[in-house]
Amino acid sequence: MNRPKPSITIDERGVLLHVTDSEGNGIAIPLEPGTVLELAAGFDRARASLKTPEGRKALWHGLANIVSELAKKG
Repeated sequence: MNRPKPSITIDERGVLLHVTDSEGNGIAIPLEPGTVLELAAGFDRARASLKTPEGRKALWHGLANIVSELAKKG
């Protein structure tokens, strides 16, 4: 399935993140300052986690699960 990539627009409503759900429906999510700060904090936590052996192990485990699921569907 070829879904559109997420995009960001700025209009009279503010800054919006546009994504597509699993059924192909478009969703516009307002990116308010609090939301952007929350996302940035999440990325910082993820980056810090990847610097630990446990974090890297969790990453590789998650990637292996994704590959396994994709192989089942293919």
